[in-house]
Amino acid sequence: VPYEHRVVGHVDNKLVPIPVNIDTVNIILGKDIKSKEEMTAFMDEIVDHGDEPPKNGEEAAMRRVGKQLYDKIFREYTKKQWNVFPDKIAASVLQRIPVRSNWDDRYFPDDQYQALPKYGYTKWFESALAHPQIEVAVNSDFFDIPKRVIDKFERIIFTG
Repeated sequence: VPYEHRVVGHVDNKLVPIPVNIDTVNIILGKDIKSKEEMTAFMDEIVDHGDEPPKNGEEAAMRRVGKQLYDKIFREYTKKQWNVFPDKIAASVLQRIPVRSNWDDRYFPDDQYQALPKYGYTKWFESALAHPQIEVAVNSDFFDIPKRVIDKFERIIFTG
């Protein structure tokens, strides 16, 4: 099924597009940016690129979106997602934050293939898990499985 991934965040009781784009800035910060050039100039004003590489995720994110947008969007979201604040995460994780200088609200605008399973994720997972080489163990404690059993397998996926 054709699909383009879009994310909307709930910030200050408003729904805003993520990744950050012109609409995000206008809505959250009350700006009236009307062009790519204005957006680029505004971002250059609010972002401190620093002389040294960022030491952690907080510095990386602030260098992408500035302090205000970092505080409003990424600080608490990162804590919720990873159960740790961005200053405790490697810079590389938050350096990937896409930022648009236009109105494009697609998360992966350059990806050639984006789709959803035709019959939904449930059917897709059921089909994958029904494969004869896949064994599913539920209501089991991974750490109770003896090492001799684990060593029989080339790959084990433990989901916590």
